[in-house]
Amino acid sequence: MKKFLSVLVIALILALTFTSCAFVKKTFYKYDVTFDLNGGVAGEGFVESVTVKYRKTVAMSTPTLENYTFAGWYDGDELYTAETPITKDVTLKARWEFNNTYTLTFDTNGMADVPVAHPVVGELPEIPEAPQVEGYVFAGWYFDAEYTTRYFFDYPLTEATTLYAKFYDTTLGEYTVISNVEQLMAIKDDPTAKYLLACDINCKGETLAPIEEFSGEIEGNGYRIFNFDINEDANNVGFICTNKGTIKNLTFDDFAFDVLVSVSGKKYYGVVCGKNEGIVENCHTSSNTALKVNFRLYTSSSEVCLGGIVGYNSGTIVNCTNNVSISSSFIASGWDGYQCDGYVTHYVAGVCGYVNNVGTVIDCTNLANVMVSVESENRWGHSNAYIAGIVAANLGKIEESKNIGNVDVKLLDKGEMCFRVGGAVSYNTGSMLNSFNYGNINIDGQSDGTNDTLGGFVGYNSGKIYGCYSVSNIKSTVSNTKAVGGFAGYNELLSNHESLINKCFAMGSIELAGVPKNVGNFVGLSTGTIKDAYYADTLVINKVTVTEDENGEATETVETITTTNTIGEEKAESELLSLDFLENTLYFDRMVWFLVDGQLPELR
Repeated sequence: MKKFLSVLVIALILALTFTSCAFVKKTFYKYDVTFDLNGGVAGEGFVESVTVKYRKTVAMSTPTLENYTFAGWYDGDELYTAETPITKDVTLKARWEFNNTYTLTFDTNGMADVPVAHPVVGELPEIPEAPQVEGYVFAGWYFDAEYTTRYFFDYPLTEATTLYAKFYDTTLGEYTVISNVEQLMAIKDDPTAKYLLACDINCKGETLAPIEEFSGEIEGNGYRIFNFDINEDANNVGFICTNKGTIKNLTFDDFAFDVLVSVSGKKYYGVVCGKNEGIVENCHTSSNTALKVNFRLYTSSSEVCLGGIVGYNSGTIVNCTNNVSISSSFIASGWDGYQCDGYVTHYVAGVCGYVNNVGTVIDCTNLANVMVSVESENRWGHSNAYIAGIVAANLGKIEESKNIGNVDVKLLDKGEMCFRVGGAVSYNTGSMLNSFNYGNINIDGQSDGTNDTLGGFVGYNSGKIYGCYSVSNIKSTVSNTKAVGGFAGYNELLSNHESLINKCFAMGSIELAGVPKNVGNFVGLSTGTIKDAYYADTLVINKVTVTEDENGEATETVETITTTNTIGEEKAESELLSLDFLENTLYFDRMVWFLVDGQLPELR
């Protein structure tokens, strides 16, 4: 028994000894703790790896990740905090939870109190109520305290942002402040001064007399001029007839623009101005209005330039949007037994009718439909119709602009008429860069067809077009059109002109009532230079014939037209829209375009 007890005591002593050794070993053992940011940005005091003793804790920093909330440091599904004892080598990974809101702070330099907002990522933030400060006019929100980049709440933000309020001190006298319609119309008394809108201007349904000529500055401040009529019978009509100054940051809303003209000569019509020789910047027209110009020629030659923003441009139009449908009719006819014996030319488009060789259009958009009816009784003369979504005739420069609206043309030809129609531009001898057309084209009626040209992007080109595309469904009942193409109707080589189309593509469809003289998936007729031109394999040209039997039952027959012009390379839509093709073949610049694999490029 004593022997047994001795053995037991020895065993217990040994067990306690081993346990004590293990405890001592664990107590003084050191473990490595590694932190994985998992895409985040290190916070204050962050170290990538630290060594700690057994069951000791470790200090933890808080990293950040745009649009995400930090949810903690995890080993698998186990959360570690600054109070968690360390008992092993471990790699702790930052866990993130998507945060679909961000903080939008409004800094007024202590002049007013504007609450912090928390907009949803990807959605337009709500415009806060304009801060009111006695003796000052609020002049907008800016991304920087130096007021160089203004934010108009016209595109979503994605991260925490501070906006800075700009105020004008009304005691300094730099601007004349406009707060009502009476002050607005007083501009005509001093058209060389500088004016500043302090609020939306309700014109109370009044018929406004246009300001004949302006050479000062109107700072619209992001406000609206609304509820008014312009109803004139004159050769140059707009809110301002001729602008030689600067008009900016202004929206025209809820108005009627209705002009009936019955005299000859050059005519210019636009909501902002008839003729622009200065700067029209960040000006817009609303969607609940219509621009109408009805024209009847009784005598000889006439030229009409009509646009949603500007009629005739020899200055700069930048960052403007037209959302006013244009509805116009042009009739060239005889008077007291006489026939018109001259040329009658109509330039009609969503943004600007005519851009001359020193004019520019940059970052402009047409969202509305352009609907034109042309009737020619001009038996001894000639009628020309130039109709498009962005600009009808461009002799200058157009960059980074787009058309979304449709172009609808009705023709009634009793004499000699020709048309040039394009989704973006009808007639181009200048340059067009980085622009596109989404609008469809519909032409109904007949013309003599001698020089008619029709294209998804441009009707006629002898200038330079680079890095552009068109997605347009084209329909025409004109049977003898000179040239029809998915991108361009006619690309003509002229001396002292570039006559170049490069790095462009076309998608959509073409449906015709007859067979044009020249037709192609990309271009109908070309004597100029075309490089790297592509069209979708789904862009098929069909001839549609409708016949009626003796009972009046209509039958539609569709046949595919064999193209006369094979310029351009056919591609599957998926290949045309692949990121690799857009970026490495067409060289679409990411500084200009949003490029997403499988989607149409969008302008930034």
